[in-house]
Amino acid sequence: MLTRRAARNDRDHFARAARSLAVGRVAIIGSPGSGKTYTAERLAALTRLPLQRLDDHYWHPGWTRTPDDEWRRIVDELSAESRWILDGNYVDTIPCRAARAGTILFLDLPPALCALRVFRRYARSSLGLPTEVPARVGQRALNPVGTGRLAFLRFVARFRATTRPKILSILAEHRDKLVVLRSPREIDAFLEVAARLFGEGSA
Repeated sequence: MLTRRAARNDRDHFARAARSLAVGRVAIIGSPGSGKTYTAERLAALTRLPLQRLDDHYWHPGWTRTPDDEWRRIVDELSAESRWILDGNYVDTIPCRAARAGTILFLDLPPALCALRVFRRYARSSLGLPTEVPARVGQRALNPVGTGRLAFLRFVARFRATTRPKILSILAEHRDKLVVLRSPREIDAFLEVAARLFGEGSA
């Protein structure tokens, strides 16, 4: 449990970070299942910044990938806009987004929680319930191409040991605008501070 002083320090830190959202460019990065889309949608409602989900631009019907050169061009064009929230990893394009962002949110949640959330996503899909998939792929095609569900769950479980160090190495150059959120409680606390600063943007 947080002490009162620690809780107050978190609020102060989040308040400083949330004020930077006014710059108008927010990059949200984290493992699958970390809550990127939830966080992005809440911030978009609060700040009225346009939300772009990178998965929606990268994946095509049948889980066809965008070619590398075209993908770099797309991300360069998206991040060159004056106002945005960009939701997604794609490690090779993080340097471009991080350099142009005013705020970088890294959702560094425990791997077990992220894997559980992805498992629940698969379960919802198996039951025919709507779940989060790229816009052009469609609800009936949840499996990522070339991996399969078990392999993708292993990727999520190993994210902290494999992908996370690469991300942190890139983000080390941008500590002044980096906010690391390590739990659902910290994510909600940050969003609560943002709501107070910006008002309930959806109203």
